[in-house]
Amino acid sequence: TYRSSAAQNSLLICCPKFSSVKLSFSVPSTSKMPKSKRSKKVVLTQVEKKGRQRKEVLAEQAQENVEKYKYVYVVSFQNLRNVLMQQVREEWRGEGTFLGGKIKVLAHGLGHSINDEFRPELHKISQMLGADTMLLFTDASPKDVATRLTAFSETDFARSGAPATHTVTLSEGPLPQFPFSMETTLRKLGMPVSLKQGDILLDHDYTVCKDGEKLTPEQARILKLMDIKMATMRFGLKAVWTDGKFKSFV
Repeated sequence: TYRSSAAQNSLLICCPKFSSVKLSFSVPSTSKMPKSKRSKKVVLTQVEKKGRQRKEVLAEQAQENVEKYKYVYVVSFQNLRNVLMQQVREEWRGEGTFLGGKIKVLAHGLGHSINDEFRPELHKISQMLGADTMLLFTDASPKDVATRLTAFSETDFARSGAPATHTVTLSEGPLPQFPFSMETTLRKLGMPVSLKQGDILLDHDYTVCKDGEKLTPEQARILKLMDIKMATMRFGLKAVWTDGKFKSFV
């Protein structure tokens, strides 16, 4: 048997065959225990959101470029791809700056109305911004910009939701462009295929897509597997601002 005494921080052990033994020990004070990090209080009002900082930086960049360059253009685009857009940025490096993505933030930097516009008439540029637009700041004239941007044209694979530029129909028979290991994948994409003697065969004529119809995810994947590109990246000019004057091209 044993008895403990919390007041004296001691333990008394009693055994029939042995004499009682009293052990003394010390209990560390809870006041000296390290504090848990979980109990640390954080005042949320003192935490700055990184997203807001990025937006403020983007708005400031728009204003800085207005002062740096002579012209501000609203550029429209179709089938934008990051890799191709990088090529355009490299081509204009040292001659101009493209800003896009956060359209509302850019519009906030330029101004939404006469009362808050950064420079006279700039709010009209903000009103021209949309989902498929970006800003180009440069000293190049409208004629030069229009010539260079409209001359750029690159094709890429169409994505789901994009309209088919032409009808694609496959005839019944072997599909030598696909290895036998693709048979299951093609079947899951909806193609009527079978595997015979290690070759993939199309059981009957199959229309992958029709001209003008929006592509489904399966159709877009099949076209990519067949190396058929239906998306063309293009640019156009919607408006220009310079020295307090605004002009629309649409």
